[in-house]
Parts: sequence; structure tokens; C-alpha cells
Amino acid sequence: MKINFIMEKSFITILFISFSISVFSQSIDSNITDQSEIGITGGYQFFKIFKNNDIDTTKHYYDNYSVSIFYLHDLTKIFSSGIEIENTAIKMNSEYSETSYWGSAFLGHYEAYYYENLDYSLNNLNFFVLLHFNLISKNKIRLSLNIDPYFSYTIYSKVKGMIEQTEFITVYDTAYGHEVVNPELRTHDINESPNIEKINLGFKLGYNLEFNISQNISLLFVHNYYFIKNNTLNNKPRNLQSMKLSLGLCYRFTNKNLKKL
Repeated sequence: MKINFIMEKSFITILFISFSISVFSQSIDSNITDQSEIGITGGYQFFKIFKNNDIDTTKHYYDNYSVSIFYLHDLTKIFSSGIEIENTAIKMNSEYSETSYWGSAFLGHYEAYYYENLDYSLNNLNFFVLLHFNLISKNKIRLSLNIDPYFSYTIYSKVKGMIEQTEFITVYDTAYGHEVVNPELRTHDINESPNIEKINLGFKLGYNLEFNISQNISLLFVHNYYFIKNNTLNNKPRNLQSMKLSLGLCYRFTNKNLKKL
């Protein structure tokens, strides 16, 4: 299933939930006491890269994972804040080719060919400021919307593959007594760490859905969208967007629990 179809369906889901909450607001439990929670999540991320607001169709994606640990504290009945540290792995293949033409009456006309087949591997550590709006806390269900700014630090980057391109070699022609340019098609094996900016800024938005399985332990479903600008690919800025679906567990501290600590 393609990511754009999934993202469209997911946005519709969020809008439906928001509409349902506004219509059935009487079901919202306002008796939320001062609580905190810690938890872990892990899941799958779907990535897409955009350049000049258009999808970069030359990028193909492998399975990508995301794991995190977080702390969240209820500041009011409807607002919670906290921090989260997340590790994400991104693997993708870039396959691209183009042919261009250039030259002059003196140098002649040449055909320049370029082809790349590269595998990128990235590993990022993301630091979030959590801003959650608690919409429902009823019986065993808790629903919150989130808008979380973050910065991402690249702890590992690697690119492997091959590039085939036309290179223009200038040689001296002894017969005519001047320099000439000869096009040559050359292949280069690539195995290096890209020179990229280590720190990038972005934000995520989505919702968290908790199901209590005991008095203090909840099963957590997380659905988030990520938006960040990154210059990883060929040192050119790209808008990287992704969607994460993950499951987790969290331990919730009530006032009684906090007094015992």
C-alpha cells in the first residue's frame, strides 16, 4: 500500500476522531487528577522525500524502524507535557539517470550521461518536547492529540553503490597544436559517509490512544506524522516526511503512587 494513500486515510481518521469528540463532548471525563507516566514504543515508519514540493520518485525504501522512551506529566486536566528520546533507522535506494547536451562551435557538441544506484543508511537520534492535549479519559480509554517540536541528530550515515557518468578529459593535441576535450564514460564505486549536517529541526503531529490493562499499566497505540528538512541526499536540501505506526507500554503514576515513592 502506497504511503500517500495511507496518509490520506490517516488524516481522515484524525478529522473523524476530532469531529466525534466535539459532537459527543459529554463523554469526556473532566476528573483527571495529577498524573505522570513513563513508557516505551516501537514500530514501523513509512518515508517519502520531497524536492521543490514534488515527490522524489527516484527513492525506494526498505523496512525502517523506530523505538523510543518517554516521560509525560499532566499539567492541567487537558494539557500534558514531557520529553521523548527516539532512535530511527532509515534505509533507501536511489536510482536515477539523465542525459544532457552541451558544447560550442569551437569545442564541438557532447552528450553527458549520468547514472547512480546508491543505497543510503541513516541512523538518527531524535529529541522531542511533548505537547499533548488530552481529549478523552473515560473508563479504560485515554485519547490525546500531540504537536511535538524536535531536533534530530544523525549518529550514523553511509552510502554504498555505483555512479556512472561522462567525464570530460582535456588533452593536448600535438597534431593541431591546441587542447581538445574528450568525453569518457567512467564508473566509480561508492562506499563512504556523506558529509551532511548532523542536526536538523522538525516537528511531529498525531494522536496517542491508551487502553488500560491494569490499574497502572496501559497498552499504547501511536500514530504520528513527521516533517523535517534534511540535506542527506547528494548534499541537497530535501523535505523528508514520514508516518509512524507503533505500539508501546506505559506505566502511569497516580497521586497515591507518587506519595509512596
